[in-house]
Amino acid sequence: MMRSKDMVAGIIVVQIVTASCSQLQATTDSFNLTGLTGFPKGFIFSTATASYQVEGAWNVSGKGENIWDYITHHNPNYTADHNNGDIACDSYNKYKEDVANIKQIGFQMYRFSLSWSRLFPSGFVNGPANKDGVRYYNDLIDELKHNGIEPMVTIFHWDLPQPLQELGGWLNSTIADWFEDYSRAVYKQFGDKVKWWLPIN
Repeated sequence: MMRSKDMVAGIIVVQIVTASCSQLQATTDSFNLTGLTGFPKGFIFSTATASYQVEGAWNVSGKGENIWDYITHHNPNYTADHNNGDIACDSYNKYKEDVANIKQIGFQMYRFSLSWSRLFPSGFVNGPANKDGVRYYNDLIDELKHNGIEPMVTIFHWDLPQPLQELGGWLNSTIADWFEDYSRAVYKQFGDKVKWWLPIN
């Protein structure tokens, strides 16, 4: 059973993780995990994101359109205040700052998702992955490891390539094959650097 001080520490961590991008710098300047006690030996503090929520750069360097790009551009009223992920936290360009913040807080692991559309713009693995997408994720993984942070990859976090959606998306029974092809391709690409994997969030 979790003790009350552990629960409080857990709530603090959750509050930090769920802070908006604009609040993160202020949070990291005033708090880190050093000194928290009561956690079992080997307990790993981690944080997580989803590619659409943080990367931005929605149409650069060969990235294809995903379902969220499509719906927020074709129906701006779909979200409050017409918000979308076109820029988001701009992690595509600011990943080094993000990693520095993760390190400063004291997280030992970072779970991030791969953008299927950034790696395979058509959704289909019918050739090599988009080289700029591969470079971005390799740079992020290398930066994490250089700073002593273990990367954990989510293969899919709700941002299906729009071309696959137009073929029925998750209601098309062939998507199991498409997802298998994609999963094998990204594991082959990054598996030598990443030992922690989640198929779907």
